[in-house]
Amino acid sequence: MANPYLKYFSREDILQRECAAFLRHYRIPILWAHPPNEGKRTPFEQFRMKELCSNPGIPDILIFESRGGFHGLAIELKVATRPTENQLKWQSDLRIKGWKSEVIRNKDISIVFEEFQAMVDDYISGKCIKEGWR
Repeated sequence: MANPYLKYFSREDILQRECAAFLRHYRIPILWAHPPNEGKRTPFEQFRMKELCSNPGIPDILIFESRGGFHGLAIELKVATRPTENQLKWQSDLRIKGWKSEVIRNKDISIVFEEFQAMVDDYISGKCIKEGWR
């Protein structure tokens, strides 16, 4: 029986679910997280998130694995929309701190997912090398 709540998923929710399944079943164990920052919230939840220092714009996927001179990999997933100012700031700040930080954006969910898989594979296999490293 299908979950009745899946019909409320946005296109980015569907993409995030697929990316999470890919990472959970990756060929080697990867330490990663999806910060649950997005979504509509009640006024109380908005207040609570602000008081607990939620960070708007944090990337959708954070991979805590050092490779190729990078401290980790941060990926923002976008289906047809553009990154917000907060998301672009996070991207920039993470790069300054030594992370590989990228936005994957396309109108087609399957293309974003394929690019996500390729980026993770390239990063984990060591194909992504930080400039000036070594």
